[in-house]
Amino acid sequence: MTRWTRLFGWTARQRAQTEQEKTGKIIDNLLDNITPTNREYIDRRLNELKQQRQQIEARIEEFDRISLSQAEIDNIVTDSIQFLSGLEFTLHQGLPQEKLVALRQCVEKIWVNKPAGEIKLAIRLVSAGNLQATQELKISV
Repeated sequence: MTRWTRLFGWTARQRAQTEQEKTGKIIDNLLDNITPTNREYIDRRLNELKQQRQQIEARIEEFDRISLSQAEIDNIVTDSIQFLSGLEFTLHQGLPQEKLVALRQCVEKIWVNKPAGEIKLAIRLVSAGNLQATQELKISV
C-alpha cells in the first residue's frame, strides 16, 4: 500500500468518524426537540439516522480491519526481506545450526528415492501468514 493510499484510507476513516459524530448530534437534537405534534416525524427520522449510524460504524470497522491487514502484510514483507538479505551469508558463513534453521525455512519437505536416484524437494515460494505456497522440484542424481 502506498503512502498516498494510507493517507487516503486514514482520511476516509476520519471523514466517516466525523459523519458519525454529526449523526449523533442530529439524533441528540431531535430528541431534545420532540413534541406530541412532531413525534411521528421524529420517530421516522430517528430510525433513518440509526440505520445511517450503523452503516457508518460498519465502514469504520472495515477501515480498521484494512489497517490491521496492511500492518500484518508490512510485517511479513519486512521479516521476509530481512531473512532473504542474510540468507546467502548464513549459508556460506553461518554455523551448521544456523544453516539448518535457514534451510528449514526454505524447504518444506524432501523425498529421497535412492533406487531411482531421485530427490524431490518441496520449496516454500511465498510465506503469507498460515498459507505456505510450495513448489515441487524433481532432480535426478
